[in-house]
Amino acid sequence: MAARCRPGAAPTRMKPRWSVPQARHPPGGDETSVNGPNHLEVGNTAGGYRVEADDTSNVRVVAWGFWDVEVAERFSGDVCGVCRRNFKTTQLVLDMGALKPMRDEGQHGFSEVISSLSVMNVESATVLTASQLTKLQLMRIVKANDRTGRVRFAEAGTGSGWTR
Repeated sequence: MAARCRPGAAPTRMKPRWSVPQARHPPGGDETSVNGPNHLEVGNTAGGYRVEADDTSNVRVVAWGFWDVEVAERFSGDVCGVCRRNFKTTQLVLDMGALKPMRDEGQHGFSEVISSLSVMNVESATVLTASQLTKLQLMRIVKANDRTGRVRFAEAGTGSGWTR
């Protein structure tokens, strides 16, 4: 699969689907989300993710459940796309607290995001986790792909990942 986060990379086979907020948000998610180029949601209650950019320099990703192949294959392209559109992105928060351990496709997408942080001019990334198994899986991927030391881990629910 082509590296979807890198400039000049070949386009992916799937077109982005900007979703309309419905009752398919993760547990604790709000129902008043705004659609547009700085907000998208992929998946359903069983597994998916939401990507949001605020009006400063933050992009937040909230992931939940067990991703099917289609959701996993879209992850890096969607996250990198929002980061690129929000050209001033300096902080990326990946809230993976409700995410189940990932299959190969999901691991590949996550590794593409981590390895592309400098290309997207992201100064720091915080990965929030709740499950030790998911944390170990993500730590292994970060260790293999974060050559700049931009990524740190924190416990989900502590509020330590989102600054204003």
